[in-house]
Amino acid sequence: MGITVSKKIGNAVCRNRAKRVLREAYRLNEPQLCTGVDFVFVARSKTVDVNMRQVEKEMHIFFRKEALLKEKGGFDEKGGPLVN
Repeated sequence: MGITVSKKIGNAVCRNRAKRVLREAYRLNEPQLCTGVDFVFVARSKTVDVNMRQVEKEMHIFFRKEALLKEKGGFDEKGGPLVN
């Protein structure tokens, strides 16, 4: 997994926060992912301001849409975790 953050995002504090948010969201989704796939995440300016939970949810939706999940699960329509 790779993360890239442009200097256009803001100062070092903002860029590091964006990287931490993306890294943590990936870490929480990683056990459900299929193996053998590499990812590169590009932080955008809104990444700094968004809630980490929202990034995790959007990342999970992307993985599900691209059929990269091992099993069913994830988030319900209200954003809460589904219980398997």
